[in-house]
Amino acid sequence: MKNIQYACLSYLFLVFSCQKSDKNEHQINSSFTIEKAGILSFSVSPSSTNFSKYLQYYMEEDQEYLVCANTNNYTIEVYSFSQKKKIHSYKLPMQGKIGLSYPQIFGFYMFNFDSVFVNSYNRPSLLLLNKNSEVISSKLIDIGSLESQLVPLSNRPNFHYNQKLIVGAHPSAPYGKQFWTAPLYYTYDLETDFFDRSTADSFIDTEGYYGAFHTHHSYTINKKDGLIIHNITYDKNLYVRNLNTGDIIKEVIAPSQYFAEIPPLMKDGGTANGGDQDFYINNNSYKSILWDPYKKVYYRFAERGVELKDINGQFNTWNDKLVSVIILNEDFEIVGETDLPQSRYRISNSFVGEDGLYISTSNEKNSDYSEDIMSFDIFKLKEG
Repeated sequence: MKNIQYACLSYLFLVFSCQKSDKNEHQINSSFTIEKAGILSFSVSPSSTNFSKYLQYYMEEDQEYLVCANTNNYTIEVYSFSQKKKIHSYKLPMQGKIGLSYPQIFGFYMFNFDSVFVNSYNRPSLLLLNKNSEVISSKLIDIGSLESQLVPLSNRPNFHYNQKLIVGAHPSAPYGKQFWTAPLYYTYDLETDFFDRSTADSFIDTEGYYGAFHTHHSYTINKKDGLIIHNITYDKNLYVRNLNTGDIIKEVIAPSQYFAEIPPLMKDGGTANGGDQDFYINNNSYKSILWDPYKKVYYRFAERGVELKDINGQFNTWNDKLVSVIILNEDFEIVGETDLPQSRYRISNSFVGEDGLYISTSNEKNSDYSEDIMSFDIFKLKEG
């Protein structure tokens, strides 16, 4: 009888151990959470879109604006928080000396209403537009001479720091370790008109292939401390770089409490062999990172893999993964992680404003979804 009891206890211990191993063993100080505190909505026209690949939060004279790239009609649109609607738009030139036959927008930066930089992949060009959409200046870029194409992968706008524009880049090497040997961003000096390529150092060490999201890279800028923080989709680490010197100054282990390591799709690298999107949906990943200059914290989005179909038999997309928000303090210590409802958000469309963290609700499975509305849930940081 004792042997039977011992065997049962041993079995229960093994079951418990296996269940517990699914969780990440990295312990966090869960002293902070984010809680929904409101909704921000804008009406959008039929020619516009209720979500944008590139967003920028902008303030002028205590008025808040959301600037969006509308890739449907090649415009940069400005929405007023107070008026809850679009109040201005910048149209990329389709004719004339700088005319673009197919002006794809790959990032922008709004300095003020009369100065907006736009990255266009078509020529490619870096255009400076005034309020009347007139081209003040243009910088033609010879992509063939660069180690990376100036195409942000992160759904983030460009950043401005110390008279330099931070422009996202797409390394040219397709897969494997070679991809990360090229720059992930360039700095464009607004005074000297020069692209700085001094950031071409590799800090990612991988020989695996991680499916459709292998090359996804995002970053955020902490202007106060002069830092750029890199987030790699399949990497539990964050990489902190000094913006003044271009040097990587630290690697920060910042995993989700639910997972840390993410296995590659292919061990030997090489070209894609199919199943990339399925792999992405099924597997865990780290989506992006945002710096909150008001609360002095970082928000890192983590996604847990789901089945290819939901309980109703509908196919899941990248927007149906189980999302949590990891909260880190100024010293990159994890101080909390908050779960979000499934299939409500499009977390790639998120930004930080004075009132909190804004996360897009433009998910087609969301019960409140409307093509005529661009909407964000507002989350406040809460201690305790």
